[in-house]
Amino acid sequence: MAAVMCTSKLQKALVQAGHNWTRGNAPEAKGPGRLGNWAATLVDEGRAMVVAVNEKTCLTLVLPLAPAKSLRKRLSAALRQALRRRNVRDGQIAVECEELASAQFVRLRNVRLAEALEFAAFETAAHGAKGQHDRSIQDMLNTYPHSDTGAEDANAAVRLLFAAS
Repeated sequence: MAAVMCTSKLQKALVQAGHNWTRGNAPEAKGPGRLGNWAATLVDEGRAMVVAVNEKTCLTLVLPLAPAKSLRKRLSAALRQALRRRNVRDGQIAVECEELASAQFVRLRNVRLAEALEFAAFETAAHGAKGQHDRSIQDMLNTYPHSDTGAEDANAAVRLLFAAS
């Protein structure tokens, strides 16, 4: 099972929406999915948006918080679209989306991932304040290099991770 490691700002919004909260650290992702855990935060600069960054690939998803009650489902739908656009096979997409749809919400304690998330949140706030659409911001963020992935950007990291599928 995967986890979505959340900042305190997002945790507060999720608890208010009635989401269950798991205390402790994110478990090691041991499901059939390849992506594993995610980190997420709330960017509230004019409009409340969730920014989620994948631990292995730095693939970034940007979507509105509202309605917060359906966030897992909408994160899964955003992931489905993102993986389809990167030509991942449907069977593997279904596995990854199921993992994210059933992910535990836990506190973000991963420093490396927190730094990548902070950068993505800053860029999302800046571009969102200028009226840029969520999908456009997401596409831009997925072209940024992340040295920890071993690929030139998140798009390339996703292609490498799913190359054998």
